Amino acid sequence: MTTATATVTDAQAEQVRKAIAIAFDAHPDYEPTLMEEGWDDRTGRVIDWVNCHFEWSYYVPDGGIDWESGHEFPPITLPDGVRIEAINHYSIAVYPA
Repeated sequence: MTTATATVTDAQAEQVRKAIAIAFDAHPDYEPTLMEEGWDDRTGRVIDWVNCHFEWSYYVPDGGIDWESGHEFPPITLPDGVRIEAINHYSIAVYPA
């Protein structure tokens, strides 16, 4: 159960960011970006990745195949205590579970 005071720690958000970078074989110069806490009024943390496959955010964490491009997105394991939600085709929010 999530309480009003529950937050995602920097370490949890960074674990999610790293898991995405590894799963999608990100080039070190173009990895996903963990945005500063509170940069957009969301209660969670935001991971933004414009330089990745189109609509990657809709395939995290479960993986799947984009039938239009044929690209296969691998599943990732989220750290305990977090859940994610796609914001748009290039970013996700990380919330307390």
